[in-house]
Amino acid sequence: MDMVFTNRAWSKISKHLSRGTPKIAAVAYVSREPPLEFGDGDILICDASVSAIKNGETNAGILMAFKQNGARIYSCDNLHAKIMVCGRYAVVGSSNLSRSSEENLVEASLITDRRQVRGQILGLLHNLMNVSKELDEDEIEKLGDLPVLRHPRRVRPKKIVRDSGTLYWVASVESVERIRDEEIPYVEKGEKMARERAESEKSEISWMRFSGKSAFRQKAKPGDIVLEIFREGKRAYVTEPRPILYRQDQGKWTRFYLEESDDQNQMSWSEFEKKLSKVGMAKITKNSTRNLTTRDSAIIESIWDA
Repeated sequence: MDMVFTNRAWSKISKHLSRGTPKIAAVAYVSREPPLEFGDGDILICDASVSAIKNGETNAGILMAFKQNGARIYSCDNLHAKIMVCGRYAVVGSSNLSRSSEENLVEASLITDRRQVRGQILGLLHNLMNVSKELDEDEIEKLGDLPVLRHPRRVRPKKIVRDSGTLYWVASVESVERIRDEEIPYVEKGEKMARERAESEKSEISWMRFSGKSAFRQKAKPGDIVLEIFREGKRAYVTEPRPILYRQDQGKWTRFYLEESDDQNQMSWSEFEKKLSKVGMAKITKNSTRNLTTRDSAIIESIWDA
């Protein structure tokens, strides 16, 4: 599973974590009780320096509550990381455990179960523990006695940013011989919007048009990953997975716009079918259009990475 959140990231991430599973986290500033609790078996590394406490960036009272619940608390000066490992999941992002990160700032956090990423983050966490100071209750209590400077808060309008899509699809489409005249303005607008989101200015933009009540048409959105099976007569080829750049709904149809880059990989359906057979995925056919499970999407990725 790979999911990226921006709004109320820690609240959303906490819903994917199993209660009671030990977690180890390094989060620069902890200034409010977060939507995930730290207690027995948990480890929290933060910036609990005198300056961070005095500036109100980290709250000693919250650290004391975590400590009394059984968590181990470490202080690391100049810490700016926001990472965590809990069970099979790893988190890396920009969000502090603060009210501003949760409610006002535009943040980005990734939660993933990829073993390689989890292993690297866990290694970094252990390295941070080695250069940090573990705090006992007396030390945290002394931090709580420090005067906190109250800085006037700047009131800034909140920016609403939608979370990116998180689903993985296989979509089978046929070539379109001719675009109806009334559709041309929509295609031109859609291509313009997609081009603004493309990674390269040199890339071409392609699109897929769907009608009806398929799950793909109803649920697919920008950021979702699509494995496209393109059929043209008796021939068919498969394009490596890529994200949807733009979704355009108009009347009885929906267009999904994708980037066509120069280094984009493709293979014939017959070649792809053989690779599917080798990894035991015969359930994907030339006409498949559906959502893939996390396991199946990982297998598909391995075909292209090989």
